[in-house]
Amino acid sequence: MLAKDGVQPPAFGTAGILVAIIIFSVIPYSSHIVSADASLAIELIPSAQEANPGESAEYTVRVYNQGSEAATVSLSATNDQDCTGYSSSIGQISGPIEGGSYEETTLTVTLSQNAEGSCDTLVTATGNEQSSPPPPGTAEATATTTAGDGSGSAVFGVDITMDAPVEQTWDGTEEQMTWTAVVENTGQTESTISIEVDESDESGCSSTIDFDDVDVDPSSVSLGANDTETITFTLDIPEGQEADRYCWEATATVQGGVTPGEDENVSDSDSFSLVVPPIHECESSLSKANLFANPDETVTTVVTFENLGNEPWSVSVDFQGVNAQEWASVDGPSSGQIPYDTSDDTISFTIELTPDDSVEANSETTITVRGKDGSSPKCDSEITLTVGQSYGGTMSLSTRAPPPVNPGESVEVQVTVVNNGNGPEVFRLTTSSPPVGWSATLSDSTISTSSRFSGSKEGTADLTVSLPDNALATDVVVITISMLSQDGGEVYATEDLEISVVATYGMIADVKLSEQEGRPGTEVMFPIEVTNTGNKEDLFQFSVIAHTQVANPWESYFQYNGQTLTSPYRISIPPSEQPITVNLVVVIDENAERQQSDVLTVRVRNYNDPCTTENCDIEEFDITATMENKMLAVDLRLEDGGSDGLSGLAQLPPGETQTYVVWVENIGDTDTDMVFEINGLEGIATRQMYYQGSIFDGEINVPIGWGIWNFSSGDFEQTPEGVPHTKSSKNKAQELMIELDIVSDNYEARPLQLKFELVLTVSEGAENGDGGLLEIYGIVTKNASNRDARLQISLNVQTIHSIELFTEDALSQEIILNKLRSSHSFDLMLTNSGNTDSDIRIFASEGLRGWTVVISPNGISDCETNNSELICTIERGASLNLTIKARSPVDAVVSDTFLFTVSAEPVDTGLIGRQNIEFEVNGVIEESLLSSMVNTQTLAGIGGLVFLGLLYLFVRRK
Repeated sequence: MLAKDGVQPPAFGTAGILVAIIIFSVIPYSSHIVSADASLAIELIPSAQEANPGESAEYTVRVYNQGSEAATVSLSATNDQDCTGYSSSIGQISGPIEGGSYEETTLTVTLSQNAEGSCDTLVTATGNEQSSPPPPGTAEATATTTAGDGSGSAVFGVDITMDAPVEQTWDGTEEQMTWTAVVENTGQTESTISIEVDESDESGCSSTIDFDDVDVDPSSVSLGANDTETITFTLDIPEGQEADRYCWEATATVQGGVTPGEDENVSDSDSFSLVVPPIHECESSLSKANLFANPDETVTTVVTFENLGNEPWSVSVDFQGVNAQEWASVDGPSSGQIPYDTSDDTISFTIELTPDDSVEANSETTITVRGKDGSSPKCDSEITLTVGQSYGGTMSLSTRAPPPVNPGESVEVQVTVVNNGNGPEVFRLTTSSPPVGWSATLSDSTISTSSRFSGSKEGTADLTVSLPDNALATDVVVITISMLSQDGGEVYATEDLEISVVATYGMIADVKLSEQEGRPGTEVMFPIEVTNTGNKEDLFQFSVIAHTQVANPWESYFQYNGQTLTSPYRISIPPSEQPITVNLVVVIDENAERQQSDVLTVRVRNYNDPCTTENCDIEEFDITATMENKMLAVDLRLEDGGSDGLSGLAQLPPGETQTYVVWVENIGDTDTDMVFEINGLEGIATRQMYYQGSIFDGEINVPIGWGIWNFSSGDFEQTPEGVPHTKSSKNKAQELMIELDIVSDNYEARPLQLKFELVLTVSEGAENGDGGLLEIYGIVTKNASNRDARLQISLNVQTIHSIELFTEDALSQEIILNKLRSSHSFDLMLTNSGNTDSDIRIFASEGLRGWTVVISPNGISDCETNNSELICTIERGASLNLTIKARSPVDAVVSDTFLFTVSAEPVDTGLIGRQNIEFEVNGVIEESLLSSMVNTQTLAGIGGLVFLGLLYLFVRRK
């Protein structure tokens, strides 16, 4: 520290420094302590004050001994030379001041009545320590006394002092602020004192024009000498008052208290002030406070903040409440400046609300929209958001791949659905279509559930999948289960159920022709029909396990599809309801005698069947090959089967049928039994043979000889038992005709033939373009190796819509026109020349100039009228007769020729299959007596008569 004169005080060692630190840590710091060296210091309390003229100002003087030894001091007080009207005195400190301590005395500065301005009084302390060194030190301090506005005359005087706090800060909520002051009559007589408040001109203060006058209570008091009175000042705070510092001055004036020599009453003033801090307050409102939104749907509302503060300030939007931070956001900036003192002190923000489904459907959630100043909340508004329902779910199966199932049995799987939405929902279950013969059935096609927040969010149903008896082991059927809302819409979930089939084994084997005859060295054939009744393709093994000709067994082997099998004679047979044929060929021993036989035992077994010897599926049967020198043969012919009667052609649409006549003749040298073998068109068409009106599927004896042909019936005559009349020669057949009395041109003797009918029906599921070759064999039961009797029919599946339109009438006709309608009718024949029943559209071109055309069917028909058209259903090969009537206009006066076209077309083909016929009707006007009189000469005569009559009338009037 420097002394006042700027000389650095001497150092007093480490101990002195420590003592000084201790002393200064316990005494209050004051900027008014002044010392000349490190041993003495003076503090004036206060260092400056105001006093009214005629009064005194007192100061407390503290003298600090900062040395280590006790010292005595002497004090002096000296006013500056320009102190007019001021005098000062100071008390002395008796006794020494201990080192590190202080003592107090009083400085009194007295103001005369004419004192003005300020006066600095210098206080000097001179020390004399009790021991030396160091030498005595000095310290100085200055007290500043200022003359106030009051008066301290002997007669009149007043003092007004504001109570603390003189400056108050408005908290933003109070409507009024109050201050108090003490007014003292400092004069020598009772006086009336008035108190007024005016705006202060103190620097740093704003205009108080926005404020009403300060209320003074009381505004006038009567006080005796040295009496006081408390005055209350009340100020109304305007709403939204601008932030600033506002100052007022309260003046107390003694009424009639004029000091001699002065022109004005004695008065005193004191100031008070109000600090209006920045007020950031607001009020908020919503354009819509109640909203509805489905989960993940966005709805909006607008929040508006109104500035209730006293300056522009930045407001930010915040959200409070459950899910508020996740659901609510501001579209755009989330903060902005609220204007102040404008025509519209508001700012608005668009609030977007996008709820999720974490709450129960149709429940209400309250979200608080909060306006904040920084981190301080200022105003709130509440949104009530009703959340709609979300939809969705998951599905699971008790198993996706159950163990393989036996054909004809069922498997049951439990389907569990879980509601993932936030509200109740009824789910619908569907299954994909299983293959033909399979079925998939749900115990419940709809399942009701509560929301996922409840304990009833799940539901179950049983899915039963039933297998047909012919389910194949190779089948792996996938049933897709779909889960969706009862009301439809998107599929929530799918699951695939995979069903496999247990492999089963079985067969049917049969030899329908177990006895065959042949000449020595020739081959006889035994067709063996094998049906794989299992459900998978397997190897079947064929073998001859025994001969009756043990010593010299006849040679044998197996054939399949015309190919000779090699040992061990195995072929692969797929599962099917239809058998396949494997032929056992036996060679008649060249040395065999007539009617000598070899009986062979044939075994057929499923080679892939994992069975034991006891339960293997094995078929065994005996066949007999006999040496016989007879010729056994038949011949087949197809009626309308071409030049040789061996082939036919069928072009049929799906579902249609065609019948063929098949003739069988015995061309051997003895009666024989035969069967038909029909191959081809499997899956495309059914083939069925009929004999005498009944289904034929077996053997029939074909006699050799002559029969009686009936031209009318197109067949051979039969006995009452249904057996054809048969004779060994033509003469004997003719003799039988005489005997039966059927000799006429309607009968003749012919080689006997048996008449069969083959009905070929195309499957409904066949498609255009399908087709194939059908083969019909006539097999002699005892000579199956002879396959010369063979017919072929080629089938082409094709739908043909074709029609023919025909008339025998002249295409041009003439009619007489009269006042009534005249007409002419044409006859048409419409024939369905296609190969399927068809709906035919029949119509005529548009009528002109009043002419009309009417089309109507003749007789019984299957027709419907559609406006002016006919839609008729005509069976294939059938015809429909039509009447076409052309009618003239009413009251026709001129001849006219009307051309029109009648058209017919299959509905399914339209214009492509259309047939047209054009007709012409000439309408002619008939000349009557009146019409023959109306000619040019007649009209001229009538005109002349009219002229003469008019001329006569004119002359008469003159």
